[in-house]
Amino acid sequence: MVAGSRVGLHFLTSALRLLEPRADDDFIDRLHYLYTSILLLMFALLVSAKQYVGHPIECFVPAQFTRAMEQYTESYCYVDRTYWIPFQDHIPHRLDDRERKQIGYYQWIPFGLAISALMFHLPASVWRMLSNQSGLNVSLVLQTACQEQNIDPNVRDNTVDILSRHIDDVLQYQREFGTKRKHVFLFSLLRIGNVYGSYVTVIYMFVKLLHLSNVILQFYFLNVFLETADYPLFGGHVLYDLLQDREWPDSGKFPRVTLCDFEIRVLGNIHRYFLKSVLF
Repeated sequence: MVAGSRVGLHFLTSALRLLEPRADDDFIDRLHYLYTSILLLMFALLVSAKQYVGHPIECFVPAQFTRAMEQYTESYCYVDRTYWIPFQDHIPHRLDDRERKQIGYYQWIPFGLAISALMFHLPASVWRMLSNQSGLNVSLVLQTACQEQNIDPNVRDNTVDILSRHIDDVLQYQREFGTKRKHVFLFSLLRIGNVYGSYVTVIYMFVKLLHLSNVILQFYFLNVFLETADYPLFGGHVLYDLLQDREWPDSGKFPRVTLCDFEIRVLGNIHRYFLKSVLF
């Protein structure tokens, strides 16, 4: 039991260490891998607590339903998908027409937020992995250059001398290595020629491109996940709807009041119920 607790504490400490800010990044990097990731993880935990500890749905059930039947109905409707139809529209009689209007993303939102947080942290992990292969400890170099003791002229001169010798040794090693290998591949895509000293610069620009690609892909996957074919850019359209005082009863995005159909077999007879549900 104690060993298991120590292992769990070790993994937690290691995970938190990944979120620590470093000296070899800037505000944009921290905005991606630190602030956004933490915010998404917090939302994922809050939504998970509401779904698995709280009560995410309430259904208006017939009076003859017992408490157990009500709990079963609400669990079934939440898991099997509810569907949304504008209040002023007629409810389709065909089951396949209703199924096309089902909302299937509510129960998957915590997992989507957690995966999104992981994707925002991925470019930073790539940078740390690849920069360590350059022979130049970028984080340590910047941390040493920015320490407060450098205010003292003697300490500053000593720091400059140490860092310059370290960088010179790294460049000398890279020049010698470059004479043995004509080129090196980064993920078999980025080809760096004999000027191997540009390795850190190339992977830095590559990671910045990963940040940009991640944001674009996140918008795309968000639209796919939320099934918003009529909303090419979900976030922008939501803000536009709010500015136009157009709320969920008109747009149908993340509706709070939905409908649910289900069947119960009683003594060989199938009873079909049509219910209205409220999602929290």
